[in-house]
Amino acid sequence: MQQWAVVTFVLLCALNSILLWPQQVAPARREVYIVPFSHLDLFWAGTQEEGLSRGNRIISKAIELAERYPNFRFLVEDDDFVADYVDGHRGSPELAGEVPSSWANLTTSLSPLWPPVITATDTLLSAEKFAAINYALRYSQYPGVEFEAMWKDALKSMDHNNDGQGGEIGDERKLGYAQEVSLRAGQILRDSLRNIAERVQHPFPRSTPIVVFNPLSWTRDDKVKTHVTLFGDIESNDIADYKKGMRLVDEKGTAIPFQVEEVSEWFSRALDMVFVARSVPALGYKTYYLVPRDKSAVFPNACQTKMENDGNLNVSSRIMGSDVMENEYYRVSVDRATGRVSIWDKELNRMVANDIEIAASEERGGDDLSIISPTGRTIVNIINNVELDENGPVQTVMRVTGEVAGVPIVQRLTLCQGIKRVDIEDRVDWKPGRSMNIEQVFPLPQEKVEVRNGTPFGSVAAMDMMPNAGPRNNDEIPRDIWKRWRQIQDWVFAGTREWGFTVSVDHQFLTVGDSALRAGMLRGTRFSPVNVVRGGRPYQNLWPPPSEYIFHYSFTSGRGDWAAAKSWRSGMALNTPLIPVVSANELSQKSLPPARSFCSLDADNLVVTALKKADKDEAIVLRVFEIRGDSAETPVQFLGHARRFLPANLLEEADPKQERDLLRVGPYEISTVKLRPTP
Repeated sequence: MQQWAVVTFVLLCALNSILLWPQQVAPARREVYIVPFSHLDLFWAGTQEEGLSRGNRIISKAIELAERYPNFRFLVEDDDFVADYVDGHRGSPELAGEVPSSWANLTTSLSPLWPPVITATDTLLSAEKFAAINYALRYSQYPGVEFEAMWKDALKSMDHNNDGQGGEIGDERKLGYAQEVSLRAGQILRDSLRNIAERVQHPFPRSTPIVVFNPLSWTRDDKVKTHVTLFGDIESNDIADYKKGMRLVDEKGTAIPFQVEEVSEWFSRALDMVFVARSVPALGYKTYYLVPRDKSAVFPNACQTKMENDGNLNVSSRIMGSDVMENEYYRVSVDRATGRVSIWDKELNRMVANDIEIAASEERGGDDLSIISPTGRTIVNIINNVELDENGPVQTVMRVTGEVAGVPIVQRLTLCQGIKRVDIEDRVDWKPGRSMNIEQVFPLPQEKVEVRNGTPFGSVAAMDMMPNAGPRNNDEIPRDIWKRWRQIQDWVFAGTREWGFTVSVDHQFLTVGDSALRAGMLRGTRFSPVNVVRGGRPYQNLWPPPSEYIFHYSFTSGRGDWAAAKSWRSGMALNTPLIPVVSANELSQKSLPPARSFCSLDADNLVVTALKKADKDEAIVLRVFEIRGDSAETPVQFLGHARRFLPANLLEEADPKQERDLLRVGPYEISTVKLRPTP
């Protein structure tokens, strides 16, 4: 990445110039501004010499543009480029806090483009981790060149110039970058996981192993959904023993509840099944085995249910009530008339969410950039039906169908056995034309709550707004709308020191209201910021395009604040699920135990954000950050041993004389270390 050095610095300065206005940061005698990166050509590949040349040209363009802005002074690249920049800003005031996006509605109006970016990034991070583990175990080479190319493509997919001049061409290309990264990184991830799964021991003579992998840095209990194909040893249809009965067991032979959602059969038999994996080690795996038995194990249903009897609704004296499902942690009620969802926490002995619903804010029309004109009216979800979709030993699913202004929406609410969490899936069959913003609404059950959400490498509270931040240009949204907006990463918490709830999400946009959190899903627009004429007539570019859009949430509650709840773990778990791999190879050497952690830390306030091979040497790079605001001290376990390591900077530069055996991380600190691949 050496050829990116100059460009990266300009990019970082550009971001700094966007977030920190010059009059706030620099003394009057010396104002510094670097042109925003959207005006520059930053994406390229070449030698170091070409990179330096490109860096000079970028800065030349910036200086050229500076002639229009005499109050701004631009930095010029020379031998002391960075040193001059730092020295010139000594004593400048420091600012901290959140600067919400002035264009966050892009994520709801241009919704086809943004969720794929999140998926691509999460897949790429997991692929790097397990490719590094394969490299350290000497199972395969590390595909560093491919990873570098994919990270560049992921960056290109996030370019903000959406729906502009030539927007359709560019938007299609950016979506393609994200999809390509997901496919390529997904293949590397699958290959890496299979390299491990095929080496896991089979303690049962006749079994189909399911190796469940955990890409996150803590031990997890979570639901697993997998596809299993059953074959005979000689002929593929020699599976009569499996047809008699099956059990899912762990390495000790303990039966595990599982639920078959679909069966397909020809010569072999294929199953789509779900089960709950427990105590899956950090950055490791745990194996379960599907074994034939004369009789399948019988388990009770995950939930008790009480559904309204539709036949009785015809009785004139009876009104609509609620459908209920409950496990050991929650009682979830769905109002048959309104579709609103209420959640009772049995441990807290209180209602923790009342009237969760899907609704839409009506608008008079607007664009996908900054023009928003709400009417003040709310369009409710008209409920067509509430029914029990599944009720088995693993999960119970309630299905709610309705329409918001003619847009069909199907909501699935899921409770699992032994997991304190309510999963919500919203499927929106969008049809353009109506100006409205469809939202998943989570009312706040308490007054004066703290609202805190995840961000890259940390979290931020709603009150932590940077002083004097806010929209300034004509193409940005009104300030009264902007101040309630949040672009979140993975999770949001609402509560007090006594108790609260965490909502995990797989998309970014959230509005913090006085009485509710409103997760934006789809916002219909009437026109584009760019005036388009086709055939001599104005053309309305309606976003989003017609399609089925799927949004996922999970809800959990408990005693204490966001730190006690470890809200970040819930959010990251939603977007980085456990990964099952079915092992069909009985011939290779089985050198690995049924369960193992490849990398772990003792401190529960540290998050592993990267595990990869170093760019310039054979070391393994581990990057962590502290999220809770406390200090942490921990040994680093890697491949079953406590490892000595070298502290490194973000460029992976380390002093070989500074070897250590305890990782000490300060509050909110990002720490990078380098390990030897072998002890």
